[in-house]
Amino acid sequence: MTTLWKNKNLLADLLMCFLLILGTGNSYAKPPELTKVRLMLDWKPGAEPAFLYLGQEKGFFKKNGIDIEIVHGQGSSYSVNMVDSKNVDFALCAGESALQGRSSEPSRLIKVLAVFYPNTPTSIYSLAAKNIKNPMDLYERKVGVMKGSSAYKQYLAFSEKESLDKNKIVEIASAGSIQEILSGDLDAMVHFSFQHPLQLRLKGYEVNEIMLKDYGIKVYGQGLITNDDILKKRKDLVKRVVKSITTSLKYSMEHSQEALDIFLKSFPEQDKEYSKAKLEWVNSFIKDGIQKGKPLGYQDEAGWRATQDYLMQAGLINNRIPLDDLYTNEFLIK
Repeated sequence: MTTLWKNKNLLADLLMCFLLILGTGNSYAKPPELTKVRLMLDWKPGAEPAFLYLGQEKGFFKKNGIDIEIVHGQGSSYSVNMVDSKNVDFALCAGESALQGRSSEPSRLIKVLAVFYPNTPTSIYSLAAKNIKNPMDLYERKVGVMKGSSAYKQYLAFSEKESLDKNKIVEIASAGSIQEILSGDLDAMVHFSFQHPLQLRLKGYEVNEIMLKDYGIKVYGQGLITNDDILKKRKDLVKRVVKSITTSLKYSMEHSQEALDIFLKSFPEQDKEYSKAKLEWVNSFIKDGIQKGKPLGYQDEAGWRATQDYLMQAGLINNRIPLDDLYTNEFLIK
């Protein structure tokens, strides 16, 4: 009888332990609490940042404890100001805009954590029938320019570097419409290679391009920035965000169709054929710029010095700053 009573007590104790485990099991199963992070694009959504939506969909951010909110942008300068004012935590922006912001008075307190575009994608494009292949071919031609754009400023640096006589080039203020080329109103236009030139080729047109990077124009393109205060006080957060973004970008470059499908699911109004071609162009551009033995996003002093030289020569900054104040590779992983 005593043995039976003991066994009953033992069974009751075991049952109680089991119930306690069931009652607390959910707390053990909960994932770590996510940190809310706002990341701003450098412009409206296009195929270029598809990797961010892929990372969000596949849980790469959540795996690192990040609840990412992707905010639409209004240009790189706007992104710099939004990060400086702490309205967003991180942002994509052009390298030249980051350097301009850091060099301004008062200085925008931002830091570049990675650079994905190794150089400028700016080109001077034209229909092949115009036979514009070299800088001198621009003489006596009507060239469309958008004077407020970074592409135009790079075109000015290109013209100076090639010692072009600007009086022999007919510059025309452009609305940036592809129809200006198709109608013959313009012979050539300064634009980004992954936009108009790519769109025209998809329509069956033969296009010539004078790529500015092929003529010694070195300007760091799209990169990732954050605020100095976040960098100093929340290094672990910065590390997790950079890891999530670079993981997403690497996966996107290896699985571009999957990245495209996820992007188009969020933005079905986007042109599928153009989005696919643009994503492939951007991925190739990024891959070509990865330095041997260096992690994705790596930036060096030589690249930033060249960007700073360009901005100084173009009169876009008035003073040089210590480049260590501008960028860091601390959070990049091979």
